[in-house]
Amino acid sequence: MLKKIKLFLFLSFIFFSNNLLQAQTAKEQFKDGYTNTGAGMGFDTENITGSEKIYSIIATLINFFLSFLAVIFFVLTIYGGYLWMTARGNESQVETAKKLIKNTVIGLILILLAYAITKFVGNII
Repeated sequence: MLKKIKLFLFLSFIFFSNNLLQAQTAKEQFKDGYTNTGAGMGFDTENITGSEKIYSIIATLINFFLSFLAVIFFVLTIYGGYLWMTARGNESQVETAKKLIKNTVIGLILILLAYAITKFVGNII
């Protein structure tokens, strides 16, 4: 069972890192489109500060990290459900499963709040 969880986490990491790279490429293409449009309208597009790029990289890394944590909590919730279903009347295993599911739901709520705060602060900056 532990091998399957490790494999799932590894594959999830590869999936999210691939999406991260594709999103960055699409974002750069989108920014180039804005730069070309701005230059066509007569705006100065040569003096773009590097701080915008730094904020973008930091926001992307935070979003990636929070997405990866959400996958981990999803796996833990499924594992808690598996423990509960295979308890076969063992009350201590049912209590362990309930506690695990409760803690993962609380963790997932905290991650969603962190994601919302990150989005809010990112929009302000």
